Amino acid sequence: MVTALMDQAKALMAAKAQLRASRRKKEDPTTGPSEKISIRIPRGLLGLLRERAALAGMPYQTFINTMLHDQATR
Repeated sequence: MVTALMDQAKALMAAKAQLRASRRKKEDPTTGPSEKISIRIPRGLLGLLRERAALAGMPYQTFINTMLHDQATR
């Protein structure tokens, strides 16, 4: 009985670890894995992008990503 409980606990811990890992990766199942990058954007432009994102009702980084995708796939 103790062994069975230990096995269940190990399985649960492994499942939680996998879930945490998938959350950290921020992968979109429809487009595959993404890659983190850093870019410099002038403060005024970033402010404008944040305002437009707020009007669209989404986080500004998601908004920027969406705009980049739209422009790149035109």
